Amino acid sequence: MTVDYRTVNRAGWRRLARLGSDSSRPHPAEELANARAWLDPHDWLPWEEIGDVLCLGAGGGQQGPLFASLGCRTTVVDLSPDQLDLDRQAAAAAGLELECVEGDMADLSLLEGRRFDLVHQAICSCYVPDLTPVHRGVRSLLREGGWYDVEHWNPLHAQLRGYGVWQDGGFELEHPRVPGVPLPWFLPGEEGEDEAACWHYVHHLADLVGDVCRAGFRVVRVAERPELRPHDPPGSPGHLSAFAPSFLRLLCRAEPEVTS
Repeated sequence: MTVDYRTVNRAGWRRLARLGSDSSRPHPAEELANARAWLDPHDWLPWEEIGDVLCLGAGGGQQGPLFASLGCRTTVVDLSPDQLDLDRQAAAAAGLELECVEGDMADLSLLEGRRFDLVHQAICSCYVPDLTPVHRGVRSLLREGGWYDVEHWNPLHAQLRGYGVWQDGGFELEHPRVPGVPLPWFLPGEEGEDEAACWHYVHHLADLVGDVCRAGFRVVRVAERPELRPHDPPGSPGHLSAFAPSFLRLLCRAEPEVTS
């Protein structure tokens, strides 16, 4: 039987949600009061233009409830029903309205005909082998002049031995960039043996940035998370970010569609 990334990653996120991963911890009520700061740390978004929001690959009770708390009509799409359950629970606890849709970010046909002012994509592009259908699907769902706010995990981190193990005074690159070939991400097993949680894919920067332009977007802003902490303990996330920043954020605008 052929197993694809959807099957593997859906099962992986069921386990991650149960373990309470960083992306499976709904924001507490007091953080809803600072929703804009959480969602827009660089103060990029034109909030006066944003009413209908699609949170893509963003289950876990975080971004969706934050947008809803700001009065946005919010839809969350995620491959994991367990992550979406966390959104439902967080919305219910805060008395918010939130639409949750189970689906693959690489096939957004389930939302065909709808239009959004903003697509906010969480750090999830590493879970799909090809970004072209993602970018084209997002463009098809945005109104002309709509906004695409997307953050990517630095693909270099997935190429490091042990996802960033400090050894003999340095980090070691272990995995080559081979398009479409998954890298199993392992977590400690419940009985001492490692077990695969998800498949990661290493995307070229030409795919993360250039393919967005080919899909009909203009890149307006680019930023890395300011996490550079070279004096943190060697091998820690802050220390690693001083060598290779952890996250890349793009703000893109949907260009007018060209008709022949």
